[in-house]
Amino acid sequence: MAYQPKSYRKFAATTATAAMVASAVAPVASLAAGFTDVAPQYKDAVDFLVSTGATNGKTETQFGVYEQITRLDAAVILAKVLKLDVDNAKDAGFTDVPKDRAKYVNALVEAGILNGKSEGKFGAYDNLTRVEMAKIIANAYKLEKQNDNALPFTDVNATWAPFVKALYDNGVTSGKTETSFGAYENITRGDFARFVYRAANLNVDVDPEVVSVSAINPTTLKLEGEGLKNLKADQISVEGNTVTAVTPAADGKSATVTLGTALTVGKEYTVTVTVDGEAKTFTVKFDYTVTSVSLDEKTYDDDTVGQKLTFKVNGETVTADTEWLRQAGYTVNFVAVDNSTGAAVVAPTKFFKGANPATSSTGLLDDEVTPGEYTVEVQIIKDGKVVVSDKATITIADLESTATAINSVKFTNYGKDYTDDNGTNDDFEMNSTTLVIGESAEITEIIGNAAGKTNVDLPVASAKVTSSNPAVISVNGQTITANAAGTATITVKVGNATKTINFTVTNATRKVAKVTPSESTVKVVVGATRQINVTAEDQYGDPIAVPNDNTVVVEDIPQDASSNPLVAVGTGGDNQLQTGADGKHSGFEVKGLNKGNGTVLFKDTNGKVLGQIAVTVTDKDNFTSSKLELVYDTESTDNTLVKGKASDDTVKYQVSKFNSEGAYNGAMPLALAQDSDNDGVVDSGFFPAASGSYYVISSKPSVATVSVSGSELTVTAQAKGTADIVIYDENGLVKHKFTVTVTEEPVTVTKVNFKAVATIDYAGKSVDINDFLDVRTDTGKDPIVYGIEHNADTIAKVRLDSSANVNDENGHSVSASATNPVLYIDADNSGHREAGEVVLGVVSATLLSGSQFTNIVDPIDLIAGSGTTASGDKGTILFRVIDDANADGTYAVTETIATTTLNINVK
Repeated sequence: MAYQPKSYRKFAATTATAAMVASAVAPVASLAAGFTDVAPQYKDAVDFLVSTGATNGKTETQFGVYEQITRLDAAVILAKVLKLDVDNAKDAGFTDVPKDRAKYVNALVEAGILNGKSEGKFGAYDNLTRVEMAKIIANAYKLEKQNDNALPFTDVNATWAPFVKALYDNGVTSGKTETSFGAYENITRGDFARFVYRAANLNVDVDPEVVSVSAINPTTLKLEGEGLKNLKADQISVEGNTVTAVTPAADGKSATVTLGTALTVGKEYTVTVTVDGEAKTFTVKFDYTVTSVSLDEKTYDDDTVGQKLTFKVNGETVTADTEWLRQAGYTVNFVAVDNSTGAAVVAPTKFFKGANPATSSTGLLDDEVTPGEYTVEVQIIKDGKVVVSDKATITIADLESTATAINSVKFTNYGKDYTDDNGTNDDFEMNSTTLVIGESAEITEIIGNAAGKTNVDLPVASAKVTSSNPAVISVNGQTITANAAGTATITVKVGNATKTINFTVTNATRKVAKVTPSESTVKVVVGATRQINVTAEDQYGDPIAVPNDNTVVVEDIPQDASSNPLVAVGTGGDNQLQTGADGKHSGFEVKGLNKGNGTVLFKDTNGKVLGQIAVTVTDKDNFTSSKLELVYDTESTDNTLVKGKASDDTVKYQVSKFNSEGAYNGAMPLALAQDSDNDGVVDSGFFPAASGSYYVISSKPSVATVSVSGSELTVTAQAKGTADIVIYDENGLVKHKFTVTVTEEPVTVTKVNFKAVATIDYAGKSVDINDFLDVRTDTGKDPIVYGIEHNADTIAKVRLDSSANVNDENGHSVSASATNPVLYIDADNSGHREAGEVVLGVVSATLLSGSQFTNIVDPIDLIAGSGTTASGDKGTILFRVIDDANADGTYAVTETIATTTLNINVK
């Protein structure tokens, strides 16, 4: 059974002394707040894993919540959470586990928590399924069933049932639905984190007892004892300081305490822990010696204010604080060398802020740093002893237009006939990182962060792809080819962003390993046909095509007592599963034939069960309730539509009929309610209508229209807004009603970052667009404009067109001139505005009334310059960025979205 709490133990009022040499200078960790993909329901679990040091996420900004987790990654995280003795564990003998992470797997095997998938194979890069997760979590936390009640999940077989039952009884899981655990689905990183967090925090009633306190760095204390998972920050006080967080270890035997301010070296502090009115005090003295230092190799922006180089001391993972080191008696010195010259940085090149661009005591970079690569070392000096870091390469780049992170890479597998078959319908998008010898896969999508945007499409064609082992996987452009069995790390680089992906190459032919229906239980009336989706995956977790000839997958149909089949499945009752290259069979039919209960089994030709559908067939042919359901093949998942987005501008429904036993009994025929004037109101006198159908109407056809075909209802977006979709019976009674919301996603300017403009007080200054926007020439192409922010998911450059007459994305002709140049997104990177490219707006300038200029007159030529300032000139020029708010191809000053002014006062 589950671990039970120890009886309450009173705190003894004793005093202990703790002193140790700290090994790092640490700020408060950011935990889940630093990840942009962590939804509220995952925050506590992610915080828990990060705080225990089990993982730092996939990137600095992405935990990878919705990505699937491999068996190896799960093993590493769990071993770290459990704080197992990984360095002394016996070698488990797995040949597919990389050496640098084998110790974590070895420790878990030695502890009896998990084992391999076959002799000598751990299945390191196979995705972890939910039942596999249940087993290792139950073993790790010694969870057992709490009663003899039957497990409610119908998709868990006898092998895995004890482990799932242990999690279910202890409240770690409630399943995917009331009757489905999702047994053979791959678990995501976010859900794995939640299962570990719940299991690790089951014993909430253990009373905390602290036996020792020590300082591990200037802002962190370590507590040891029992039940520390229940210790709160307000139960701990530190002399002259504040406690901001308490982070317990998974076993509750230790915890770290984060302080609000740094401890002073050599000073003794009193730490008091109070539980139920009983206080226990400790004396902590913090000593500190720097023995090693390492500089972080990073890429920094060329024009962001306040950037600092970061470094770590004594092998710790947290960033050191130069000011704290100074107060502790240390001298910190950064030294930079310009790699382009091989010498110390000298003016006019800019690097460190201050008089000397080559050295700094804080690591603070100049407000505008010259792009390039620099070699830097950090020196820490005290009492004649100098500790020097290894030299690190610091890259300075224009990050406004350069990728800063790669979040995901999608590969499309072209099989073994890549040269002849590239792009045909047997290609599939890979879920796994396993290739079969002879297969080729091409990168077809890269999602990352760039130009201040997150999760945007990065240019695949510009990706540089390399292989750590070309003999196993070779690379040609963005295509990788499997040559021999083994492993290789594929590195994808776009701009300054890099992502590594570990691939395995095998000679084992792909075969169907799992069949998953969208509904694990189907209840139908005799004669009724329920349509669902069924997917097939191979042994590596990738989609796989199944032919409809029963040579790969065989359907075992349940029978009644007279050996009559309960159901017919497949398409048209052919009892055959057929999937495309995407592994999907949309509209897989389950038709009730004879009354009874049973299970449709999907088997391979050796009789191994690959998946199943529990079926109940009833002969009670009545109709007692109806339910509005999405049609099986609709792509939408909710009632929000996006006007103009082909993949999301329609949604399909049906009204499903159910009998008194809750069994599916077909779909209700639908017809359009009469609405002659198209006002969203059913014509007077239409009801009662012919019986046998339900009638549909949209309350706002201008927002969303409806159409019907048989029993299928299609809602199509027309314009931004909301509309009620109402379904009546023949008497005019409302049977179903739902609201659809239609949104639009026009590309618009969200912010204009104007230059700071000072008053012009001298003669001879030419006035042009560079006075208020950051415009940079691009040889042979339209100039690039920086500082124009928009909502498009692209990092394509914003350019300035001053001469063309081209249609915009809405088909309207938009003219550009020197007095009204056009801002556009250069989607194809041609350097010139093409028909159909997004126009963000136009730029204009005008003289405000009262201005008196000699040479500057309207209309102002913003490209070549509209005259120069002269003695006695005085007045103000207003610059505008104008958006096409009406999407009609015209740009009126009433649609101005941003302005700035230039004052001129020449004496």
